[in-house]
Amino acid sequence: MRPLTAMAFGVLLVASPRLARAEGDQPEGGRSPAVVPAAASSGAFLPTTMGARTDARGWVSTLGGYDAARKSALVLGTAGVNVFGPIDLQAGALFTEGTGTLRPSFGARVRLLGERRHGIDGAAAVFYRPQGLTEGEGELELVLAAARHFGRLGTFANVVYGQDPEAAERDGEVRLAALYAIREDLHAGADLRVRFDLGSEGGRRAAKQEAGADLLALGTASYSLGPVALSASAGLSAVKLATIHTGAAALAGLGTAF
Repeated sequence: MRPLTAMAFGVLLVASPRLARAEGDQPEGGRSPAVVPAAASSGAFLPTTMGARTDARGWVSTLGGYDAARKSALVLGTAGVNVFGPIDLQAGALFTEGTGTLRPSFGARVRLLGERRHGIDGAAAVFYRPQGLTEGEGELELVLAAARHFGRLGTFANVVYGQDPEAAERDGEVRLAALYAIREDLHAGADLRVRFDLGSEGGRRAAKQEAGADLLALGTASYSLGPVALSASAGLSAVKLATIHTGAAALAGLGTAF
């Protein structure tokens, strides 16, 4: 029942978005009628990498799938809204078989650079995540994000530092993604995340037999169908415990923007 409850939460997120005022990089005269493809192009529906902007007042994404390296199903729901100028708020929830519970996340992103004006999108964000690489009880994350488009090709990069609230366990992340607009409503590309332990006090990670590093490399695609974007991703997962475990990973889901 727990996976069904988590999936139902994700469906409710997609079905009940609320409007908020949009500023910043929004087109003059209001939002574009092709808001869902524009949000996809800005990286709103990527499975791991965060875009530096989202061309929408708000967006919602749900993903569900299986990670064979960790032998765990997962369901992730995320919702974001532009509240004022360059400030976006984001909230979500994560369900994994390992925890057996639906765990919340929340944070804020501030857009610092705009591609139209500065040649590159840039943003900084702070998040609370329900689970990090080594921080099983949750972590605080600082994210620096950048993105740039070259015609139909969008490129995205994140550098992430995370730690538990006591700063006893720390990890770093690098996320890279590329998306190509085959058509306005069809995007395909790749999304890569590498996480690594930055040290823990008193060998806490080793004592709890937690991962020292992991990798998720996915091919990804999204198709915008009216107000909804259908997405699917599949690829390789690897996690370093006492030995390195590898396996396939696959995710599919829905997203929308408004």
